[in-house]
Amino acid sequence: MLEKKIYATAVESGMAAACRYQLRVKLEDGSTTEISRRAFGHALASAGVGDLIPVRYDPADCSKIELDRHELLERQKAEAREWDAEAIARGEKTLGLSRVRRRRCPLPTRYSRAPATFASATPIET
Repeated sequence: MLEKKIYATAVESGMAAACRYQLRVKLEDGSTTEISRRAFGHALASAGVGDLIPVRYDPADCSKIELDRHELLERQKAEAREWDAEAIARGEKTLGLSRVRRRRCPLPTRYSRAPATFASATPIET
């Protein structure tokens, strides 16, 4: 991406909600062209200058180029999974846990609905 102009942002998060991208697209034959495309929604408007954005085009008419929304969303989902895995690994490392030797302690039924979180463990007194 060569340039990004933000048109709208979310009030609370400040994330871009609508923008225009100025892109340099490399086609399969090795040629390049520059295009301008609008993106709406936080997921599509989240890229920054220098990022590679997937596009699709019609080989019969190279002027028909669009953002590959599905590929962009899949990439973001994959990145989110990686961030989650890294965060879990950091938490386990902080607690001195190993993925191989983790001992599972069954909780009493009345506590079993709460999701597991990484925090310093304090015994429950009954």
